[in-house]
Amino acid sequence: MPIKTTNLSYEGFKNKLFSLLRLVEGIETKIYADSADAPKITIGIGFNIEQDEWREIILMYKIGILKYTDLENGVYTLANILSKQKDSTQTLINTTSKEIKDKIDEYRASNKIQKNTYQTGKNPNQNMINLQKDINTILQNNIKIYNQNPENINQKLDINMVFELTDNEAIEVKNIINFSQIKMLRHKLNKWNANYLTSFSKTESINPQEFIPLLSIYYQRSARFKPESGLILLQKALKDRNRFLAWFSVRYYADIRQFKNPYYSRRIREAAMFGLSNKNQNNNIEYFSTSLDIFSYLNFNFKEANTEQGLKLLDKYTYLSFMQNYKKCKEVDEKAKNLLKEYNIYHTKDKHYYFYITKEEFRGIADILSPYLNYLNTLTKKDFSLDNIYCIANYCENLGANKVDNVALLNKTLNEKLEKLEANTLYKILILYPNPTPSIIQIKQPKNTFITLLVGAKAKIDCSKLIEDQCELMYLKYDPTQEEQQTINPQAFSCSTQEELILKKEDELHFKAVKNNISYFINKNDGILKVALNDNEENAIELYSFAKENQFKILQDKASKMLDIHLKINEEKISANKGGNFDLKINNLTILDENGNNHETITKVFLHNCENRRIYESLKLNQKEEGNYESAFKIDLILDKNSSFFKRATKFIIATKALENFNTEQIHKMANVAIISLSSADKQEGYYTFTNKISMQSFKEISI
Repeated sequence: MPIKTTNLSYEGFKNKLFSLLRLVEGIETKIYADSADAPKITIGIGFNIEQDEWREIILMYKIGILKYTDLENGVYTLANILSKQKDSTQTLINTTSKEIKDKIDEYRASNKIQKNTYQTGKNPNQNMINLQKDINTILQNNIKIYNQNPENINQKLDINMVFELTDNEAIEVKNIINFSQIKMLRHKLNKWNANYLTSFSKTESINPQEFIPLLSIYYQRSARFKPESGLILLQKALKDRNRFLAWFSVRYYADIRQFKNPYYSRRIREAAMFGLSNKNQNNNIEYFSTSLDIFSYLNFNFKEANTEQGLKLLDKYTYLSFMQNYKKCKEVDEKAKNLLKEYNIYHTKDKHYYFYITKEEFRGIADILSPYLNYLNTLTKKDFSLDNIYCIANYCENLGANKVDNVALLNKTLNEKLEKLEANTLYKILILYPNPTPSIIQIKQPKNTFITLLVGAKAKIDCSKLIEDQCELMYLKYDPTQEEQQTINPQAFSCSTQEELILKKEDELHFKAVKNNISYFINKNDGILKVALNDNEENAIELYSFAKENQFKILQDKASKMLDIHLKINEEKISANKGGNFDLKINNLTILDENGNNHETITKVFLHNCENRRIYESLKLNQKEEGNYESAFKIDLILDKNSSFFKRATKFIIATKALENFNTEQIHKMANVAIISLSSADKQEGYYTFTNKISMQSFKEISI
């Protein structure tokens, strides 16, 4: 979901970047070790002097080989910088760098530098002071040897030079290195589908908030490592343009994967600077936009990241429960409390870098997310809890999307979550459906829920799995394509009639009723009930399989109550279409029983559509000969010929049972199902007869 960008010059962006570095790396003293099991010894603004390249660059700068004014066209690579070593100084730099590393190793081996030797904001202990003195002694001794060499008589170095950087010197060295790192980072962004973000450019407006998580990851690692390794959530966030997921991956997920590394305080501060909590509380449009980001992930599990990254957590964890309950996250939260204490100590100092973070940004999970919950409750005039809001996400426009939407995951999540809760209590669920999906969605409503659907224009909903007196529809007036130009906040209108309405005949095909500026209309030929704002019928919500309690017919004498829309018609009845948009016939299907013999008693089969994760029951199943059948299905497919999904082959799985509790990958592992595929050419006419021989076997128990 795109967000509003803040115009910032290139120089402004660099300053923002340096502010972040000063903030998260710390420059209270010139050398320190983070509090961790494997502390990194750093100098200046985050220079890890245990890494060869940094020591060499700092030495080159001190000796005078590197100067900020040496930059040509504003771009250097690390190789360019290191290649500037002159023969007369190369030995000095290499020797000094190695001796410094050996001295650090010596301190480590003697346990003079160990866990908790130093924390930002406090004075270093005596061992750290001694190490700094020893490092400077190494530098000065080597400069003496260098100055005694006759070849260097015309380039004597200052004997009082120290291996230390002032704040301004550290910023200058970062300026030199920054050009190289931004260039490399831009390459990584491009690799990660960076067309979703504004590029690093001197001429274009940029939004630094979108880059801070990525920059922090990059600066955390040295140039020799791949900054994208192990960052599946951040890659996904960039691809989906989802600020919440990026924030989550920085604030929690990376901490857990690298729990023994010294990045706790850094992560908390970076996440705060990323700005999940919008400070401008009057900007409700951005609140709504970010709400969609949040709830498209918050109450779904993160199995993808969990399994691929090897966290080995239970699949029951959602992003919200992980944030609230996972024990290591609790430890991180404790660290946040300590940081808040530090903030209270230091924020009064004018030049202290803590002022880049406000006290409010250190609040807990509920406080961070509550503005978005409050906004949705205000918008709907309802009272939902944080853990009962879901957003239907449309993936079709995302580059490389391999599924249409997350409705199947929504249905599975609701089923698993609600089946464990009290059956006699109605749990209030809010489902956000802001943007239409290419195919009709079907929400399978658990019996112990009352669902409010907040739905945008042109959405298509199959009502057949909703419970007629336990759901309601609200029309969302929201156009994401015009968000930057909107002058009013998104609006929600209840579609409930609260009394019986009669659809009146307007001509031979059309019937219509109006109530509270909401239009309800249906065409006799297609049987799709449409609901729209009275002045905007071209943006109607389409309701399929309406009037479920009346066998999907709107009657003259008995009102339907689906979605709290009470409708009759001034004719005897009208069909509220139950069928799909595609006719599929299979005329060479072999069905075996569980023992491998020709099946004699099967009466229906089920089609699992891998395009929209829907399950369809066969309309007919005729036995042509022993064990050989022909079947027919009415299904929903994406038939927009300009859609990338139409151009792809669509796969179907045929089974003797509805495999609702298994995903496509699991079903594929079963040997007793039939698999067929339709190409774009097969889908052209809206119907197809599959003649190839396929077979499947019935089964008693299913397990993976």
